[in-house]
Amino acid sequence: DVAVSGYVSRHGGVELEWRSRSVTFYTSKSWLRDLPKRGEKGGKFLEVPVPDHSSVSPFSDKLLISLREDWEAGGTTYPAGSLLSCDREELMVKGGKAGLTALFTPTERCSLDG
Repeated sequence: DVAVSGYVSRHGGVELEWRSRSVTFYTSKSWLRDLPKRGEKGGKFLEVPVPDHSSVSPFSDKLLISLREDWEAGGTTYPAGSLLSCDREELMVKGGKAGLTALFTPTERCSLDG
């Protein structure tokens, strides 16, 4: 393993507790759970069902997924370099069959950085 981390995200009224594990410099795994209220015990961390070659970040009740390699999900192949959005709860239940929206798809002359 290259690194491990944990953090809390608060955005749009959604509070999540995250754990991540960088297996290599280019692959990682993430787990999340709702942030427990003060004095309450938290639930189980659930693995975010995205490819190891992607990065995932929260945006309110959505997750943003940045792909380093192609991903076939729900009958669609999303090319490396794509930025996808999906409903967090739907992704956690349905995995790659969740409704994914391509926010950006790279072309021969256009890519996304950062």
